Amino acid sequence: SVLTLDGVENSVTMSLAVVNTILAASGGGLAAVLLNYVTGKQYWSLMQMCNGTIAGMVAICAGANTVYPWAAWLIGFIGGVVYYGWSKIVSSCGIDDPIDAGAVHFGAGAWGVIAVTLFAMDKEAPLNQYGMGGIFYDAHDRLPWIRLGWALLGLLVICSWTAANMFFCFFILKKTGHLRVEDEVIASDGGLDKHEHGEFAYVLEPHLYTPSGTPRQSMSQLAMQELLAGMPAPKSEAPTSTAAGATHSGGGVGGQVAVL
Repeated sequence: SVLTLDGVENSVTMSLAVVNTILAASGGGLAAVLLNYVTGKQYWSLMQMCNGTIAGMVAICAGANTVYPWAAWLIGFIGGVVYYGWSKIVSSCGIDDPIDAGAVHFGAGAWGVIAVTLFAMDKEAPLNQYGMGGIFYDAHDRLPWIRLGWALLGLLVICSWTAANMFFCFFILKKTGHLRVEDEVIASDGGLDKHEHGEFAYVLEPHLYTPSGTPRQSMSQLAMQELLAGMPAPKSEAPTSTAAGATHSGGGVGGQVAVL
């Protein structure tokens, strides 16, 4: 990290890190949305684009200032692929991760730790501050391979430390009954956001279906009903035409909208 801009060297390092981060984000978002489309969804998913973009930025964190821009984009693209794969694995295992936090941060993060040992710019590059390049540039040297080994060991330590700490945390929460909310809260129309915070997180269009699969009205439909309920009845010189219009459009709210 560059905390201060106190010289040319820091300015160049910061500029490279910013450019690489943006390129990696674009690669990750593109990879995730393309994978989602070609694997049978046949639509462009904004959610996958957002998560893939975050995955790309997570993947480049370890090497934002040590790789060339083309490599940053490729690292981000592969990070998007890794995120999408981990998302499917987590879902198939029945693990509850609705926002794909594990797939984004663990999957893409683990790839990023390995990627920097592969794509780090060659040791002769002016911006190389470490005296060694990545395996793709300096495979004949033993130092890049040693760094790969340390990266893999670091991943093992991180996973072990996290698993040990979180096991006791979740175990205590489970025993005290605070690990998850009641099923009735999740199944309610307001959901967890309404129960915990008193309002919807997504005001315009919350879920259109209840957990049982039955359709329910969206917030926009409810808002339209409230709007129409407060409006005076439409005036018409031909009542029969108005009635016919309402009948043709389905009656109720739809009829009033058609007449208006």
